[in-house]
Amino acid sequence: MRRKIIMCILYLTLIGSLIPLILFTLKYLERNGIDDKVEKTVETIEVDDRSSIQKAFEEIWAINKDVVAFLYFPNTDTSFPVLQTSDNDFYLDKNLYKKYDEQGSIFMDYRSNPDFTSYNTFVYGHNIFGGNGKFSFLKKYMDESYFLKNPSFQVITPNAVYQADIFSAYLEKAFSTSNQPDIKSRDSLNIYFDEVKAKSFYSTNPEISENDNMITLYTCADVGGSLSSFLNSTDRYFVHAILKKMES
Repeated sequence: MRRKIIMCILYLTLIGSLIPLILFTLKYLERNGIDDKVEKTVETIEVDDRSSIQKAFEEIWAINKDVVAFLYFPNTDTSFPVLQTSDNDFYLDKNLYKKYDEQGSIFMDYRSNPDFTSYNTFVYGHNIFGGNGKFSFLKKYMDESYFLKNPSFQVITPNAVYQADIFSAYLEKAFSTSNQPDIKSRDSLNIYFDEVKAKSFYSTNPEISENDNMITLYTCADVGGSLSSFLNSTDRYFVHAILKKMES
């Protein structure tokens, strides 16, 4: 009898130890499924074909109508849906299906116009310690050699496609003067543009016209070397780009 009790305890302990692994595997498969779905949807888009863009959005809207755009990085063949809701909290820990996920989603600041016509559209995403977050790759843009290979990306909306030309990447505190997602005037944008251009880790010689706006990609920075320093850090990676509307 005693042996049976011991065996039961061992079995229960084994099962208990396997539960986190099973949950991790299920979450991993779910994330991969979402990524595959998005990639296949974006692959159908031809940027000069309005009907293919509309079809892609209708397909993704069947899952979640909060999607306002896709970010597409051609050289890495990476794509993300951009979501927006009435606050900056909901998608911090929700995936495309609005289910809990500690990695969250890529989302637009709630104050921005969903069609990227705001002067400076902030787009947020997580950088997970160890480099598995959706925006963990922004750290690579701190290196000029990576920028030179990947100087731009595309912002695809239901009604327009923009080329986003990166001109500044750097490390800064979360609530520094770089954190301005609600710029109200062209003059303020020009001042901000000059300021963040000067902060860049490398020179890119950018030019911004009166018809151009900006997009800022923003995530946590992992510069401390340990999990505790990462969790307590107020450092952020900023990557700024000029949005130029592509003619269809």
